[in-house]
Amino acid sequence: FKFYNTNGEVSDYPVIDAGETSNNRFSDKFSIVTVYTVQGRKVLFTGDIYKFSELVLKDTLADDYDLIEMSHHGSSSANCQEFLDMIVPIDK
Repeated sequence: FKFYNTNGEVSDYPVIDAGETSNNRFSDKFSIVTVYTVQGRKVLFTGDIYKFSELVLKDTLADDYDLIEMSHHGSSSANCQEFLDMIVPIDK
């Protein structure tokens, strides 16, 4: 794919199934979480996932990222504390 005139790679991570009880009212549960690697930088896009998906990702994607796009545009109540606690900013 092309990302700001830079070639990048899309990492392969499992799709999280929201289960049989899901319906269109809860379409955010089907948000796609994507990791882009561009010029050696890793960017995590979380879509509009909710706490359940964040807790699954907490174990699945325990990795270092240069940038994380927080779900629901980073609103103050969008992300669960357990997910926020795993994010440790570093000075590069």
